[in-house]
Amino acid sequence: MIYISILFALSLLFASCERYDKNKPTEFFKIKEELLESYNTDTKKHFISGKLESFVLSNPPNDSSLLKKIVEEYNKQTIPLDTIKKYKSVEREFYKETECLTRN
Repeated sequence: MIYISILFALSLLFASCERYDKNKPTEFFKIKEELLESYNTDTKKHFISGKLESFVLSNPPNDSSLLKKIVEEYNKQTIPLDTIKKYKSVEREFYKETECLTRN
């Protein structure tokens, strides 16, 4: 069974010093991609079981329900079907862009 996890960082859900501009799009910037490894006790071998991606969001809305819709739509558009079939889990983390956590 395929699990797609969406993890929201607390910093994404709380207000920050920057305000949301509804005239600008919310932008996603991938900052990390990692393959997750598991161990099969029967064959005594390691194998790639999943994928973890981390993103920084620029101009995310303050409304958590709107934010959820934007992230869900982004996931529908950017997670290929073959990726879902290939891995046991596909996990994504989303963080709000700040002075300390930037897209670079």
